[in-house]
Amino acid sequence: MDKSTQNLPISQANRLPAGIIPGDYATELFGIRETRKVFAVSNGNTIPFSNINPVLKAKIFQLMLSDDKAMEDLASMTHDEALEEFAFCLYGSADNEPDFTDSGEVGKPENFICGTNCRCMAWNSKKIRINGNALTPRQVEITKLLAGDTTDKKIAADLNISCSTLDGHKRLMYKKAGVQSRAGYINRAINEHIIQ
Repeated sequence: MDKSTQNLPISQANRLPAGIIPGDYATELFGIRETRKVFAVSNGNTIPFSNINPVLKAKIFQLMLSDDKAMEDLASMTHDEALEEFAFCLYGSADNEPDFTDSGEVGKPENFICGTNCRCMAWNSKKIRINGNALTPRQVEITKLLAGDTTDKKIAADLNISCSTLDGHKRLMYKKAGVQSRAGYINRAINEHIIQ
């Protein structure tokens, strides 16, 4: 390990998912898209969400309580179902940024697009960011379409907007990303885990 990575958690120094290496007590949550089930990995062990440390669950619950839109969307679920769905939407991507540090501090929500038209995109606690700037739900939708091998004309038609309206969206998105082109934007979106 070089000097620039000496003080980082093991996972960050090695660019592996947090908690995956024995001795790394940071906790990484990740979800399975098909089932929307969440798992946690810490100290080299993987466990289902239902078995994670109650203190960590309580911190997720506090985040959920502070988001009135999420609470409204999840109101029809049982407490445990709502909490796991909330965790899935905010922390469902496995990365090397711990969702909880080894001392139990909660990390920021991830740039995780959990599904097509997921209701979480309107939650107060869910922000997809590029270059530190929040994208609107429409900009996230356009980002996903830009990542495909689809022409602008087809994207505009799919979104039922004009090509000039799409160009306006793209200009704002490129500005937020600090790039000048579609390729630059897609590259940044991949690097920031918006496109996975």
